[in-house]
Amino acid sequence: MVHRPDGTKPHQAHSRLLPLLLASSLPAALLWLWLRVGAGACSTLALYGTYRLAQRMRPGGDKMVAFTRILHRTTDDALSPCVPTFRADPLHPGCDGGVPGRSGRCRYVVADRPGAVRQFFQAAQLDPTLIKGAWAYLIETDFLFVKPVLAPGPAESSVRSLGFWYSYVYADAKVFKSFMPRFYPPGLGPLSEVPRTGPSPVMARVAEWLRVLPRWEAYSAQIEADAEASKRLGWVREMYAFSLAVAVERLDLDLGQSGNSTLIIQPPVDLRLGRATQIHYTWGPKLKEGGNDTEFWRFEKRDWTQQRFEDTAPPVPLPPPWHPGWRTPSARVGRKGAPTSQEDYELILLEVNTFNRGLEEVGGSQWREVLGREAAAAAAVARKKRGGG
Repeated sequence: MVHRPDGTKPHQAHSRLLPLLLASSLPAALLWLWLRVGAGACSTLALYGTYRLAQRMRPGGDKMVAFTRILHRTTDDALSPCVPTFRADPLHPGCDGGVPGRSGRCRYVVADRPGAVRQFFQAAQLDPTLIKGAWAYLIETDFLFVKPVLAPGPAESSVRSLGFWYSYVYADAKVFKSFMPRFYPPGLGPLSEVPRTGPSPVMARVAEWLRVLPRWEAYSAQIEADAEASKRLGWVREMYAFSLAVAVERLDLDLGQSGNSTLIIQPPVDLRLGRATQIHYTWGPKLKEGGNDTEFWRFEKRDWTQQRFEDTAPPVPLPPPWHPGWRTPSARVGRKGAPTSQEDYELILLEVNTFNRGLEEVGGSQWREVLGREAAAAAAVARKKRGGG
């Protein structure tokens, strides 16, 4: 099921954009896909807002032609009428609430992700107008656009598709050798060939997604059915499923690492924006007093799960002005943290300001009214174009 805030059918929405895509001699425009995996509406709204802001930036924003939110649950949610949404049928309806482990109804909420993406691409095969470009870029809710991101080159060229190198994904780890050959037997090659990546962020050609999707979904199901593998791979096991699928399908991804990726950085492990165009706040930055190890400020998405954050979409309070003596903990330096330089502080400030500007773009606490009015106005224009008055 596809929801468009302007009320148009997919074909009509695509037809208005088609001349732009065909006329462009620059790298093909992108289709943006976002997956809801149980995160709060506040993060979604911030992401959508920063996408809209980046879309208006020049150069590059004009190539960001569509944003499609893939929602895998049995019913629509509050955002469906306001944010362009494709609703996929979940394989695990017990995960509708997005909270794993409750009463045994939802063992692993991310297990529905590959099937949801597969359903979208299947729908696009039946109606090619659902996809507005030759590239498809898959991201998640905890991303923020700082500036436009472009495709690596023309889709018909030999340019490599893009992914991200994750330090904590390593199929060839010794602790996995008891079970990993069940998924990637020696006949396929050494386990070191399995890329250290995941499905997000990945920018690949539509044809490449169609190659990888069936195997990604199959590997996810196999890992879920394997008690040892699912336990040992943990929360990121669906990332391993994608990496295995990429290896088997021989999809050559150019995996950018922190500092040289044009896609994302992950503060506070990463301390400089570099070439990145987005911030992935999977780890929230925190500030501590250096002398007594007392945390006095944090930016943490796991704090925003209560209903009030969806209702009011409040901005994140800014940290106080920087001064020497603070420390920032991270997976790179440990719980006690490392000294927070003024440059470190500026990146944290950029992250929070970008998040808040994204919320402001969609109306903040009035997001229902603002996005609702936009949707109603767009639907009225669409009806007029159809001759409906």
